[in-house]
Amino acid sequence: MADAVAVTTIQDGEKDLVVQLTSLSDGTGEADVVKIDASALGSDNNGNACDGVAIQEIWAQVNGFTSGVILKNAADTATVAMAIDPGWTYQDFSSVGGLRQYGTNKTGDVTLSTVGGGSAATSGDSYMVLIRATKHYA
Repeated sequence: MADAVAVTTIQDGEKDLVVQLTSLSDGTGEADVVKIDASALGSDNNGNACDGVAIQEIWAQVNGFTSGVILKNAADTATVAMAIDPGWTYQDFSSVGGLRQYGTNKTGDVTLSTVGGGSAATSGDSYMVLIRATKHYA
């Protein structure tokens, strides 16, 4: 069996993106799973493809996963976008323009990994992460 995970796109507009990430773990956990695929997002009104996002706000509830979850910017060497500890959190990065993606040969994608003490997950661990981001184009 595998973790029961979902990525629900709430809004994919020309400028704004809102996605909800959820997981109910069977103890398997996740490692660098693509949660926001920039190439799959809608293009702008001129037909330009989205090449990345800047995370503006995050609402998250992490239960279990003793060390939380990590959002990363996909690149040749992935870079940490944000580590989310167990419990409830709200973070607003909009006053500084959001969390921009960086890294060598970045893809524009955002990945997620579950992290924990001796193992990444225990059966029954869960998370819900809501991300509001702005889209950028090539």
